[in-house]
Amino acid sequence: MKRLTLALAVAAATSSMVSADDGVETITVTASRGANVQLPTLATHVVIERSDIELAQVESVPELLSRYAGIDVATNGGRRQVASVFTRGASSDQTLVLVNGLRVNTASSGGATWNTMSPELIERIEIVKGPRAAVWGSDAIGGVINIITREQAPGSVTLNAKYGTNNTQSYYLGTGVSHGNGATTFAINKERSDGLDVLKTSEPDDDGYENISFTVNGNQTVTNALSVNWLFKSSKQDVDFDSTYLNTSENENREWQLAGNYQWTASDIQNTATLSVGAIKDKNLSFGNDRAKQDGDLFETQSDQLSATNTSIFNESFTLVLGTDQYKEEMVSSTAFTQSERRVEGYFGHGLFSQNGVTAEVAVRYDDVENIDSETTYNLGVGYQITDEIQLSVAKGTGFKAPTFNDLYYPYGGNPDLLSETSDTEEVNVTYVKNAFDLTVSYYNTDIENLIEWAPDADNVWQPRNLSQADISGIDITANYSGLGGNHTFNYGYLDAVDGATGSRLVRRAKNQFSYQFTASFDTTDLMLNYEYKGDRMDSGVELDSYQLVDVSVNHRFTEAISVKLKLHNVFDEEYETVLNYQTLGRAVYLSINYQM
Repeated sequence: MKRLTLALAVAAATSSMVSADDGVETITVTASRGANVQLPTLATHVVIERSDIELAQVESVPELLSRYAGIDVATNGGRRQVASVFTRGASSDQTLVLVNGLRVNTASSGGATWNTMSPELIERIEIVKGPRAAVWGSDAIGGVINIITREQAPGSVTLNAKYGTNNTQSYYLGTGVSHGNGATTFAINKERSDGLDVLKTSEPDDDGYENISFTVNGNQTVTNALSVNWLFKSSKQDVDFDSTYLNTSENENREWQLAGNYQWTASDIQNTATLSVGAIKDKNLSFGNDRAKQDGDLFETQSDQLSATNTSIFNESFTLVLGTDQYKEEMVSSTAFTQSERRVEGYFGHGLFSQNGVTAEVAVRYDDVENIDSETTYNLGVGYQITDEIQLSVAKGTGFKAPTFNDLYYPYGGNPDLLSETSDTEEVNVTYVKNAFDLTVSYYNTDIENLIEWAPDADNVWQPRNLSQADISGIDITANYSGLGGNHTFNYGYLDAVDGATGSRLVRRAKNQFSYQFTASFDTTDLMLNYEYKGDRMDSGVELDSYQLVDVSVNHRFTEAISVKLKLHNVFDEEYETVLNYQTLGRAVYLSINYQM
């Protein structure tokens, strides 16, 4: 895992290339929308590499994210149940989630459908913490999480089979194909599990799942100036759960994207123009145990997206990125909403400057959301290299989240007069890097206004209104050290997130969290030890106890082509809840065999 508080490079989010030139690694990150940028940004972010994902052997993306400072996860039971990901205390629908730069937050609920994302199909995950609405628009209050789909080298073939607790099975097949100055990856992953009994207060049955996912992504260099890349991703999942009258759901998720980069020069200014078009469709059908689909509850959203940016590198000290995002959201439901589509237009500029130890960035964006007041957001940041090892930076930014279709147009209480939720954030970062040790300490304070809350009016009619506010502050500390037999990573997060009116704690967020990962390689064997502590949290007026988890993962290579992995999860069989009355996985064992040629 590479933690890059100051990125060595910032490139287009639609690209997923990692390259090396003269020994300096250029890493695509999500802090900026620019292409081929060689200047650092002041955004605090983390890059989780494919090697980290493989060694961690996690069963879901939220399980992996929960190990990092400033990120907390609450799940309604097992690994493929509904999950909420909180970034720096912001709610799950106040974190923008992308797949290869495409927005995947649904227009109905506002959150991402984490349960359809398979870790086996991910190349890396880029996490940017703090407001980034001035670059990405709505939803980026707590941060941005960009998931980059997996790549395989041309001519390679990978086969993986896994079996574990609760009859959990997973099968992966992937290959890479070259075509001239380009390559395409084809990958398919199938998973199933008997699951566990999700809800304590409901029927005592196992709630399992089946999931199949398929991706095609590639790139082609057409000329020295023009390159294109593409993505097609499809997933389908059947999952059981416990509720009053709905117990099973079918989720279908499809995404496609086509993007191009064109390099050109004008008056010694190097430019890269990027155009991306794509679409996301998310379909959820829920029904009772009798599986009477004609009586099921249907929610289907689609987002057609177009993004265009131009990155201008004036010199080695100054870069300017200008861009626009245009997308249309549509919704189809078994419940007839009063309005089923809207358009969003966003226009932004992002400037980066670095010289003589001073780094600065300014971003401004204007968003026009149909039938809702427009929003203007900004990011300002200044950093100073105090010594060769220490950098201090300060930043301020604003963000917003547009109301969802459920909030605005639900026929039984929707409120079309809602305003967007808005935020103001201040942040101070100190970074220390020397030899094999690096340390980052971040303090942040966020005030969120116009929070949307469903509450009864004078006639006892429940309706969403801009009633609430939240005061959030916290500290993130991350340290890495290479030595003493391996690599040591420490993450600590302190969060004070309260309702601004009542002073009560925001639900399902732990006040303290700590994690430690130790990784080491011994000839043909790789080892990862993961320890997590999550403090107590509140839910529905009940305090949920703190808990500790210990995971051990081992990967042993018998030959260059064949390896075997073993994962021990929750070694000490800790019983805990992240959502009131929803049970979580106890001790579990997984064994997998991998073949790669």
